[in-house]
Amino acid sequence: MSGNDVQIGQALRRAKWKYYAQQRGDDVVHPKVAMQMTLYGLPMTQLHSAISSLSPERTLTDEDAFPSMSVSNNISVTFGCGLNQRQANGHSLLNDDPFDVVVDPLNPRIALCGFVKSIEHFSFGSNALPSAILSKTADVSGTSYSLNGRVSLELGESVQPRFYYTLTRPESTTPVRSVWIISTTYETIKSVTATLTTVTNEYDSVQVDVPTDAWDNSDLVTVRSLPGQDTLIAFMGQGNHDAQQIRLTRAMSVEVYYSNMEDTDAPRLTSVAIDRSGAGYAVKAKLGDSNVIARVGVLFTDGLGEWHTQDLSFDVASQSWVGTVSATSNVSFAVQALDTAGNVGRFTNKGRYYRESALVGGTVYLPAVVR
Repeated sequence: MSGNDVQIGQALRRAKWKYYAQQRGDDVVHPKVAMQMTLYGLPMTQLHSAISSLSPERTLTDEDAFPSMSVSNNISVTFGCGLNQRQANGHSLLNDDPFDVVVDPLNPRIALCGFVKSIEHFSFGSNALPSAILSKTADVSGTSYSLNGRVSLELGESVQPRFYYTLTRPESTTPVRSVWIISTTYETIKSVTATLTTVTNEYDSVQVDVPTDAWDNSDLVTVRSLPGQDTLIAFMGQGNHDAQQIRLTRAMSVEVYYSNMEDTDAPRLTSVAIDRSGAGYAVKAKLGDSNVIARVGVLFTDGLGEWHTQDLSFDVASQSWVGTVSATSNVSFAVQALDTAGNVGRFTNKGRYYRESALVGGTVYLPAVVR
């Protein structure tokens, strides 16, 4: 509830809407939660908070759901298309091209098209490790952590901390579309993660298997847009049952894209190859031709507490995006791709990520079946 006057029925409606906006998507759990309710009393009953200049604290305001977290952003309104990328993909930039070419002043290598963006950073307000701040629960099902009493409840995923906040649109009429990970830091805990594998109600029961040799919540972050409200949702914990490890996110920097363009299909990864190259790795990714790609990056970690994204360059000869990552051994990779409509595809190999050891001697074409 917020403001000085509110009807109880309207407050309940807004609370359910807000709850729905804070979920990853539609599954067997959240629609049922949103539909079922009991309101004791008359919905038109109005709550009034008398305020004056002497008592402004009596104004009704939303609670701070995450007092442990700190958020900062840098909104930049940027339009345009990638000159080199569009030409390389066979699109000419003539006078009738529907997009203006404007270089992003924060990153002159990349020009954007058809959307605006903001740079967001969130972290714990304290310098302590996440395990020292989060609330821990351990039982026969495994170990879970909560952030200010909140966890992520998604079927087949770890019951681990969930963080969300309302985004500020750079332009009021342009809704959020996607999110790109710049970097993130995390703490690794040696423990079996608690995973939501079964959901039961009075009519039915749904059960899924725990993924093997994979990290759940592998997307790490997503965005959701509902009329009048844009939300960023971060999954602050990952679990790997086979490795008996939990990764707790400590801080994350992302780029959030806002777009009104009709194309809502994310880019499609068709193949990826990773090979040793000197002291690092040579990465080669090929994207489907249904999207005009503006940017491709490889997200990588050596398991020691940091994810970083490195941009790849378009190679005309191979029609692929290529680059070299300076990293040591035991590195896991994910691929991110952004198209000119502001859609981002993030490819994690279903939480197993991509590794050089599995790709020696050839290219993996997706989808792939591995035993």
